[in-house]
Amino acid sequence: MKKWLTKDTCSGIVLLAFSVWWLWGANQINVREMDNGLAADYMPKLLGYVLLVLSAILLATSLLKTYRGCHVEEGKSPYRHWKAFGLLAGLALYCLFMDKLGFVICTVLFLFGTMSALCDPKEGNKKDIKFLAKYLIIAAILTAVIYAIFVVAFKITLPEFSLMS
Repeated sequence: MKKWLTKDTCSGIVLLAFSVWWLWGANQINVREMDNGLAADYMPKLLGYVLLVLSAILLATSLLKTYRGCHVEEGKSPYRHWKAFGLLAGLALYCLFMDKLGFVICTVLFLFGTMSALCDPKEGNKKDIKFLAKYLIIAAILTAVIYAIFVVAFKITLPEFSLMS
């Protein structure tokens, strides 16, 4: 008997359930028709359908690999699980402090933490100043680009740093 419940199969099931939940939420958005035909629910629905299709493809290919006997499960590494939980905790903190610290500060800190946590251990010593400076500069540049896209191009107001509230 082949083991069908692999890491990819579980990921496909979880992503499929998440995409269904996302689409349900997107359909709850009350909208009025815009001049160009795009309403506020357009992007959430588009992203939901894209995720639905991609998760179905992941699930189908995983089950097909298992059926054909091509799937080999990797050894378990508890360190990877702690990294995943750490990243989820970082994402939760990012969302929690966005209103207080603002988009720019939170995004720089989140990107810096994520990149330094996920970097290749062979790349360098995490206590080296060049290592830290490189990831801080990359995080700042990415944040500036994202900020410019949303604020300048899309004219969306992002949370700003405030000592009040």
